[in-house]
Amino acid sequence: MSAINPLLRAITERLDAIIIRLHAGLDCPPANQLRLEGLMQAAVLVSITSEADLQKLFEERYQDLTGRCIKTQFGDAWADFFQFPSLPLFAKPAPVQPTTKV
Repeated sequence: MSAINPLLRAITERLDAIIIRLHAGLDCPPANQLRLEGLMQAAVLVSITSEADLQKLFEERYQDLTGRCIKTQFGDAWADFFQFPSLPLFAKPAPVQPTTKV
């Protein structure tokens, strides 16, 4: 059994952390997602993995951690809209309270 590549381990750990935070309704700084996407791009550039494999990893981790299928939420062609290395990860909108009277 071979050990997982340290870069792939870091990608998986960061991906899991972001999905868990967002699924719990917590905020996640955009910098965290941008760093993850940068690591994903680096892994492809140095031929550790492929775009397709990383998108599949995202689909699997999203399903495992949220119990929801990303294709159900964004369609089968989600990767065409969110082109690699972008991922459809969004925080829930904050409630808006009016601050002035109309």
